Amino acid sequence: MRLISFLKNGALNIEKIGINIFPRDRILSAISYDGILFKKEKGIRVNPDRSSSEEMVYYPFALKIEEKIRLYYHSSNNKSGTIVSRVSDDGLNFFSKPTIHLLPSNLLDEKGCFAPWIIQLEEGLFRMYYSGKDKKGKRRILSAVSKNGIAWEKENGIRIGTQDELKNLSILDVAVIRVKDGYRAYFSGLTSKGCFILSAISSCGFVFEIEKGIRIGKENTGMAVVNNPSPVFLEDGRIRLYFRAGNKSAIGNMIYSAISSDGLKWEIEDGIRITPSKSWRAFDCHGVGFPNVIRLNHGYRIYYTGYWGPHLLKPLTVMRWKKPLL
Repeated sequence: MRLISFLKNGALNIEKIGINIFPRDRILSAISYDGILFKKEKGIRVNPDRSSSEEMVYYPFALKIEEKIRLYYHSSNNKSGTIVSRVSDDGLNFFSKPTIHLLPSNLLDEKGCFAPWIIQLEEGLFRMYYSGKDKKGKRRILSAVSKNGIAWEKENGIRIGTQDELKNLSILDVAVIRVKDGYRAYFSGLTSKGCFILSAISSCGFVFEIEKGIRIGKENTGMAVVNNPSPVFLEDGRIRLYFRAGNKSAIGNMIYSAISSDGLKWEIEDGIRITPSKSWRAFDCHGVGFPNVIRLNHGYRIYYTGYWGPHLLKPLTVMRWKKPLL
């Protein structure tokens, strides 16, 4: 135990001087005027805070509160995952230390809290939907409520995951939007054969009914893994859905988009929204994913996770993640 502790402390001290030993996920961003062509913005939006044992940061979700951008995200280490946030005045510089919002605390999320997505309720409250992982590794969509976006109280029960149509699926993440007479949730379902995006409808945002069919999957993308939905309403009333897709390895995943007039039938748009950088020095040279797209006054900003960038154990990391995910 002393040797392990010594090695960990030594590695931490080395990383403090800017030499990365282990792979890291980082939250990056890009900007666009039309939502199609994105230009990557310089720098890192969120780098793992090693002083608080952060190792990976992903599933970003940006929320504007009191003229500031609060960026919620999943923060993980080798033990568990939590949902935290940092604050920015301009949406680019997140200098604050992470604020913890949700910790694993019950049988439904004892192995981690993932994928925050937040909506504002009519009563002035916020509801956070998130994916909870149980001790068997199965994930379902749970929820919590807050008055200020900082202190959250978990709600009882499961929002998405117990319905008969989902009994053989693990629900990785979710995005919820307002539609006529209620809410629609887009979520990623994982099986041993692939991952795809489904949808569910609700009049209250608390009890959801699964809608028939797959919204986006291998049938319309040609790729085995499709997940991380992020919908945005366009000025003409249509919806654009950004998502991550790739084949069985995590390496080389990219961010794509699809368009829909009714929220159910989707047409994959030409081109790729975000690709991994070609430079081996880039922080997203191995793959990109977990998009969260927000509207700006004159365009769009996408927050996304890039992995893993240059680090001393890169050959081992690549060897491990070249193996099929499914």
